[in-house]
Amino acid sequence: NVLCLPMIVAGLVIGVFGIHDAATITGDERSALGAATNLLAIAVRNVQLLLETRAHSLRDDLNTFFHRSPGDDPLRA
Repeated sequence: NVLCLPMIVAGLVIGVFGIHDAATITGDERSALGAATNLLAIAVRNVQLLLETRAHSLRDDLNTFFHRSPGDDPLRA
């Protein structure tokens, strides 16, 4: 038995969170897992948006030239 919970943020499907051997999961646990899945979906979308924003800040969309040196990025780990 598998429980699949959709990861959706603002109408955009981010993914699916699946749990194997879900036969023993209670209704309350399903509700809690649904809430946790929603938070996980928001976190994944935030990372996607951060990466998109970073990519747009480094390169010009029109000519793909660098705006600045990638080494100047303060968010780089």
